[in-house]
Amino acid sequence: MNSLFICVDLRDGPLIIALHNTQSPSEPEWQSYLNSARANGARQPEGKPYRGLVFTDGGAPGAKQRAAFAELMNSYSPTPVGSVITDSTLVRGVVTAIGWLVKVPRVFSPSKLADAFLYVGIPNDEIPLVKSSIEQALSQIDCKAARKALLQS
Repeated sequence: MNSLFICVDLRDGPLIIALHNTQSPSEPEWQSYLNSARANGARQPEGKPYRGLVFTDGGAPGAKQRAAFAELMNSYSPTPVGSVITDSTLVRGVVTAIGWLVKVPRVFSPSKLADAFLYVGIPNDEIPLVKSSIEQALSQIDCKAARKALLQS
């Protein structure tokens, strides 16, 4: 498994969390993410943006996957918000490329997890739930960026 996608239900609507190892998501993994994003985007309360957190050790969507992501994100209103947590210079470049297509992601180092949470609007009292969900996901996928972020927060 290269990627894992989970949804955490918060008061202000669902939060999609993606964890990637060093490999790019496979096509079935990416389709699973897009399906989840569509379903959870439809559950987003009126006037609230779609929100996502991405932790990656270097794995990133390919050009075709980025285009499908951009098309979906551009269909949402208000404009979605997303935080990408990584130490990877390559991923920072991919996020820049995605930013040319859709104004969603902002990159944070793992040591800035609190800032990443703030950027996507996670209320302080719901941070423990989000962290717990990430910890549970880490039992299914090895993602050093997520582990490092949790340890440093």
